[in-house]
Amino acid sequence: MKNQTRYGIALLAIIVIVTGALFYLFQPQFGQDTEEQAIEQIELATVFESTVFRFRYPEDWQHQIPQTNMLFLASPDVLRQQAGATVTIQRSIRLSAEADTLEAALDFYLERGPLRADRDWAIVEAAQSITFDDREALTVVLEGAEVEGTTLMRSEIYITQSNNNLIYVFSVTAPQAQWDSIEATFSAILDSVTILE
Repeated sequence: MKNQTRYGIALLAIIVIVTGALFYLFQPQFGQDTEEQAIEQIELATVFESTVFRFRYPEDWQHQIPQTNMLFLASPDVLRQQAGATVTIQRSIRLSAEADTLEAALDFYLERGPLRADRDWAIVEAAQSITFDDREALTVVLEGAEVEGTTLMRSEIYITQSNNNLIYVFSVTAPQAQWDSIEATFSAILDSVTILE
């Protein structure tokens, strides 16, 4: 009888250990979504492709090309004339000619753009080196507004260089209050980018 009790306890202990190990190994499936899982759940049904780059974006978003070498992508909120999420892609021949490093290109872009005296933006996360589309890149995070007193926005700016040394600037921007709900969509869009030159 004592042996049966010992075997029963040992068997129970083994079952608990194996169950715990399996739960630990497969925890992401049972627990909260990881960022990658959240990104994979975003449906990017529309493809934009040019001779120099391509990317995918949600079906209810709309792109336009306001000028040569610039693409503007707007969320449904923006299309309804409300504050919302946007993606801007710039292929900058000017920055490519003026800057000899990514750091210099980013500085020029910020000085002439969001950090101009007539705008109300501030850097909240300093520039960091990253990889973007398997290329060296920099990213910086800003918060503020185009004009003081308007909707507070958050913007992440990514800058990289094509194989033929043209500078690309990718900017994702949304109201601070919407950032957490749109961040996975931004990540999915940026992950889908392929520079073709």
